[in-house]
Amino acid sequence: MRLTLYFIFGGLGGGCIVAAYLLSLAGGISKGDLILPDLTGGAVLAIGLGWVWAPVGPRLRHIGLLTRPTPSWTSYETYAAAAFFLALAILAKVAAPAIECLVALGALGFMICQAQVAKSSKSRPAWRAVEIPSLIVIMGLAAGVGLMALLAAIVPPIIRAGTLAPIAGMTLAGMGAYRWREYERNADITLQGELTPLSGLIYVVAYAVPFTLYLGALFPWQGSHWLLPIAGSAAIVGGAVWTQIVIARLGHPRDFTASPIGL
Repeated sequence: MRLTLYFIFGGLGGGCIVAAYLLSLAGGISKGDLILPDLTGGAVLAIGLGWVWAPVGPRLRHIGLLTRPTPSWTSYETYAAAAFFLALAILAKVAAPAIECLVALGALGFMICQAQVAKSSKSRPAWRAVEIPSLIVIMGLAAGVGLMALLAAIVPPIIRAGTLAPIAGMTLAGMGAYRWREYERNADITLQGELTPLSGLIYVVAYAVPFTLYLGALFPWQGSHWLLPIAGSAAIVGGAVWTQIVIARLGHPRDFTASPIGL
């Protein structure tokens, strides 16, 4: 369970920060206001890390990875997380474009490392497919865009999602569905039997529902402003369902202390 929450919150927080930075480049967030979504995403990402770093045993083993002569994706993830939180702390004091970029790069680096940590797990064949890293990053970004859509409804003077969030959400849903189809097609026979009853749910909840809601929010009509936060919520829920299925159901998790972060 902790491993699933680690991926859910880690992807959601990192995706929110990357989405916020890209939205700021497009003019959706005013200069100096990026700190709000960055702190929100940082808090969510910290919750995700807390699920694997808080227990004393796993935390000590995780720190021990940094002293190994041959770095692993887990150690790279630790470096990325440290760089991210350092940049975020500086940003809280000094709002500079260069620091904002470093925060976004740190979050993206963490998401990439997190995805590669999953793929490098030797005991979980379902995660070793070549599509898994891109799928994890795409689903994290999709959930992050969803969180930005929610923030846009809560603080519209600061975050103006406009048509950018729906377009980004639809694009990520389409990319996720395509990569999931590739994952299905290339899965081995033993995994195919488990995928068949679950893929329909994934296509509907993780891809079709957010895509349809974002599409409805893209066009102006009476009450359409309520559809964007609903679409964002659907994307977050869809990402959580996808993670639960891929990480918990298909990954067949064993004892969480089997490795430094439970892989």
